[in-house]
Amino acid sequence: MGKRHLPVQFIKDATQLSGVLSVLKEEPAVALDTESNSRHGYPEKVCLIQISASSGIYLVDTLAVKNLDILGSLLHNPSIIKVMHGSDYDVRCLDRQWNFRITNLFDTGVAARFVGVKQVGLASLIKELLGIEIIKDSKIQKSDWASRPLSAAALRYAAEDVRYLIELRNVLQKRMENLGREGWVKEEFERLEAIHYVAPNLETAFLSVKGSYQLDGRGRAILKRLFALREEEACKRNIPPYYVIPHDALIAIASAGSIDLDICLFLKHEKNERLSRLIQRSVVKGMEDPPIYSSLSDYPSRTGMSISATNLLNQLKVWRSEKANTLNIDPSLVWSMPSLKRISRCPGSFRVEQYDSGIRRWQRKMFSLEIESYLP
Repeated sequence: MGKRHLPVQFIKDATQLSGVLSVLKEEPAVALDTESNSRHGYPEKVCLIQISASSGIYLVDTLAVKNLDILGSLLHNPSIIKVMHGSDYDVRCLDRQWNFRITNLFDTGVAARFVGVKQVGLASLIKELLGIEIIKDSKIQKSDWASRPLSAAALRYAAEDVRYLIELRNVLQKRMENLGREGWVKEEFERLEAIHYVAPNLETAFLSVKGSYQLDGRGRAILKRLFALREEEACKRNIPPYYVIPHDALIAIASAGSIDLDICLFLKHEKNERLSRLIQRSVVKGMEDPPIYSSLSDYPSRTGMSISATNLLNQLKVWRSEKANTLNIDPSLVWSMPSLKRISRCPGSFRVEQYDSGIRRWQRKMFSLEIESYLP
């Protein structure tokens, strides 16, 4: 078992960081996590980077250490395994803020799904695989990580997020090897390594608001104006957009074409008079703009399936479920449902569909012939 009682060091300047990294570059593996202020600031920023290795746990204050280039070199070093949990978000944050790229990544949450673990949250995983119960305080998790000084409780919380990751990795690696699934998981890790942060396109980002597909062309034009206003105000105030105008209020105003105070309760407070005026101006401008008639591709397909397609899909669902039970993995890991639906609608497209970007090499190798046997 790995070391559990590791010393914790808070890194606040470049000299400290340089000394730590001179030690870490000799490690075979390091654990990594980040803490951001997404619930309190906008645009969000990474406020803390936690690193764990055999020598200790290091909490890097990214608000105090201005130049983190040497840390980027560590993350990009292919000879060192970077152990993370639920890394998708962290990979995007590190790329967005510093253009850091991670190589030789091992995600314990992903690996756990491939070895039959049902509860893959970090605390659940540590309890099931290591027999250790850690307390995850949601209040600390949701707190403002940009606030300084960080409390002792916050520092303990941050340290616990990386303390057991390398130990978890070792247990999961053995299970993967016993099941012969290293190749499956490696492909998932490669996909995570390739993730880049993509900034939202404000010309189309408003369509991501839940309920936008229910609006007519005029309503979408108003929604686009309101969405742009909300983004501008969020940046000015340094608060998340949904604290400026809630998502449901955006849709309600866009649908009504006016401000209904019975719906928009958040505007009733006296201090929101300015925002009320800005919203009204946005509504007027949206009413003057050309209606936005979005193509069907902007929204999930609602086209009905033929009887033959429905029957084929049901057969493929049964096959996927049985295969997942045999392998003791979640059905979504066998083959994606959107792909099965496309195959069911157009069986003749399977030769092309199996090479869709969402289909893994190992899935194609293991299951293509089985799927093909169901096709007419």
